[in-house]
Amino acid sequence: MRCVILSDLHIHSWAAFGQLNQDGINKRLAHSLDCLQQVFDIAVALKVECVLFCGDLFHVRKIDVEVYDLAYRKFDDFSKSGIPFLAIPGNHDQALKNLSLNSIRPFSKVLHIMDEPLKIGNSRIHGIEYQRNKKDLIEKMKAAPASDLLMIHSGIAGAAASAFYIAPEEENLTLEEINQFKEKFGIIIAGHFHNPHYLKINESGAAAKWRFPTGVKFDVKQGDVIIPGSPMQHNFGDSGMPRGCWVLDTSKWKAEFIKLDLPQFVSVDASELAQKVDKLANNYVLLKIPDSINQKHVDDLSRELSEICLGFSIERYATIAKESKRIEVSPGQSFGEMLGNFVDVKAPTDLDKDRLKKIGLEIMRENEVLKT
Repeated sequence: MRCVILSDLHIHSWAAFGQLNQDGINKRLAHSLDCLQQVFDIAVALKVECVLFCGDLFHVRKIDVEVYDLAYRKFDDFSKSGIPFLAIPGNHDQALKNLSLNSIRPFSKVLHIMDEPLKIGNSRIHGIEYQRNKKDLIEKMKAAPASDLLMIHSGIAGAAASAFYIAPEEENLTLEEINQFKEKFGIIIAGHFHNPHYLKINESGAAAKWRFPTGVKFDVKQGDVIIPGSPMQHNFGDSGMPRGCWVLDTSKWKAEFIKLDLPQFVSVDASELAQKVDKLANNYVLLKIPDSINQKHVDDLSRELSEICLGFSIERYATIAKESKRIEVSPGQSFGEMLGNFVDVKAPTDLDKDRLKKIGLEIMRENEVLKT
């Protein structure tokens, strides 16, 4: 069985860079719909048996009529292909006070909500909607039937939830907690985190390795975890991170990550602008400018960006002038004396300079720079 996998689309009329396009539609909403269409086109072109979506179709709980109607029309068109779209609700799709209520249930005529196990081809598929704590999720996993593919919406400890955040164990499923189900579930597919990963479980189940997808086919096996990630970038925190969808072939135990052709969020310093200008066209740009650059230059850069970018913002930052301090070295000075002079001149005043000198001497001795 071959399927396309994705999650965390977060369809929304975003305010940031959300100008109207020529059809009067919020540009970022239009990009979300284009993302969905690219996924559908891949599914049809590859003649897959189904599409799996692991939560957070919409970004907010109070959804604009325009957002809801345009998204529904996309799913209605795709439903005519005959390829089932299987979905579970994510936390953004659920009502706050009652998790059994969700915004995708009215789409039941054009997609399949995974309330019950389903078999497609030779593959058994089960889905568990978002749970507010991992204890409840683990109990649901224990009660679930054995499946070849398990769809969940949950963080996984050790994954890079963003460029600057590695998920802790307290709130997210740990490797040990996942390993207890390695004989029950073939592959766990976990929505919620936006950076795509796959987790290779060693044969012993005692160790694992996180990997970002490379865009080529790779082997998967029972017990592995796929985090589809969001198929598109949503903000500058996503800058530089891969986005797309996955194709999984359970008959051959092969997976492939496919990048989609969508606008990127790009952060660039003014000093790098000339070298990176080709990467800014038709993208959203955060231009970082030191306060030493005068306003006229800033205005010139703004005009240049407005001609090539979908949208841009400017972030000014302070530059700190560094005082140059010369270190005098006298003929015949020992390495230890040179180290002492270096620490006295270069070390910040709030640090214990005697301790720094001691540590430096120990390092020198360990590396036989100093003889004891």
